[in-house]
Amino acid sequence: MVLQDVQQFQYCRKQKGPAKRTTSAFLGGPATRYRYECTGIKHCEFLENTLATLSHTHVTDEMWEQMKSARLNIYRSELDPQKKRSTAL
Repeated sequence: MVLQDVQQFQYCRKQKGPAKRTTSAFLGGPATRYRYECTGIKHCEFLENTLATLSHTHVTDEMWEQMKSARLNIYRSELDPQKKRSTAL
């Protein structure tokens, strides 16, 4: 279940500097190295701000419970079907 939840996020990135030619011991030969910087997540416009601003580099059991609880509460109380569908991960 956790893996399924994690795969629902889409991360944005930007390239930091030009590509660099290098030699990779792992690949066993020449390679091109790219450096990227995470610029945040893409999310539904209806996502609660508290969920959108949670850390995406470190997650605790408490944070998972907070996300599940928020989705469940929205699902139970939301009347707009479009918003209600947006909570189903």
